[in-house]
Amino acid sequence: AQYKAALAEKLKFVESQEDINVTAPHFALMVKQELIKKYGEDSLAHSGMHVQTTIDLDWQKFAEKTVKTQIESLARNKATNGALVAINPASGEIMALVGSHNWADEKNGKINMALAPRQPGSSFKPLVYATALEDKQITAGTVLEDKVRDFGGGYTPKNYDLKEHGNVTVRWALDNSLNIPAVEIMQKVGVKHMLNKARDLSITTLDSSEDYGLSLVLGSGQVPLVQMTNAYAAFAAEGQQYDTYDIIEIRDKQDKVLYKAQASDPRTVFQKEVTYIISSIISDNASRAGTFGNALAISRQAAVKTG
Repeated sequence: AQYKAALAEKLKFVESQEDINVTAPHFALMVKQELIKKYGEDSLAHSGMHVQTTIDLDWQKFAEKTVKTQIESLARNKATNGALVAINPASGEIMALVGSHNWADEKNGKINMALAPRQPGSSFKPLVYATALEDKQITAGTVLEDKVRDFGGGYTPKNYDLKEHGNVTVRWALDNSLNIPAVEIMQKVGVKHMLNKARDLSITTLDSSEDYGLSLVLGSGQVPLVQMTNAYAAFAAEGQQYDTYDIIEIRDKQDKVLYKAQASDPRTVFQKEVTYIISSIISDNASRAGTFGNALAISRQAAVKTG
């Protein structure tokens, strides 16, 4: 009788609940992993720690909305996910971090794309151009030949628009993201030297034992967004770079300070003059208008690179 009654009973299921705050979930989990590494999982679970982080919630909300809107608008181009990182270039503080377009998305939502190594594409070009400028191999006015040719071993890169543009200046080539002149500059710089420079820029995922070839300038190596963002922070900080951090202070349940962050000493990763030239080039709306029109223009002058 009990068996039959149990079979006849209509079951009511409680909806599953998220076990973490839905505000900045990827950032929160990133911080949690750091705390586990520092104190251990058991200690973290029972210590009642109060953790103050670097995140600016107003910026974070705006960042999440921006990523969501962009992915929706790019769905027709088969974009399925996006991420965003904002770093204070004067300290290394992570001010906002969005790991996916939608935490609830079953396919992509739980992957933190801000930390996952991905090919940066053409956003890697300014790092190579800056290195060539610093080595005095080019100036902003150096003329390059945008013509399809063999750079060795049958490697004949083409531009995104599949066109040749003849003789172009470094400024115009970078502003319009031409591939062929970029490979020419990569050849001048040398792949091994560029890998060493990337390491100086705190990029840790490019393996010097790998044979990236000249396509490294086109972003063939994999770099996490957070590391690419901090490399660009050096352009904004006149060649200085700080270690990124996300925790300001940790207190125990008795309000005793366990940890207090201090910004790292800045490292000079590019000459100040070099960062000025690169920033000038990639904020030049007039120079890139032929390719991008006003698509990259906002209400103020801002440096930007597609990739």
